[in-house]
Amino acid sequence: MLTWMVSALVCSCAMEKPKNLVGTWYMGGSAAKACVISSGPQGVVAKNESGSTSKLSCESGTQCTAVDWDGGVRGTVSKDHILWSNGTWWSRTVMR
Repeated sequence: MLTWMVSALVCSCAMEKPKNLVGTWYMGGSAAKACVISSGPQGVVAKNESGSTSKLSCESGTQCTAVDWDGGVRGTVSKDHILWSNGTWWSRTVMR
């Protein structure tokens, strides 16, 4: 069962601890490539470093999919990183 929350907690699934994905992320850890995940009445949305947006679907506490990018780009959330199936990654902090 998937539960969407319109707060800082993005989504949770039954038996999973919610992941806090809302906020600013940095593609490849670069300050010049800021990305944002937001939550609102229309659901959870990710905006990448190019300004392209996608609805996010959370399958578990550590898995999400950006359904509007390239037929669905899967992300694995690990602490303060999201590792995307297209070979890119986002970090909560600037690393370079």
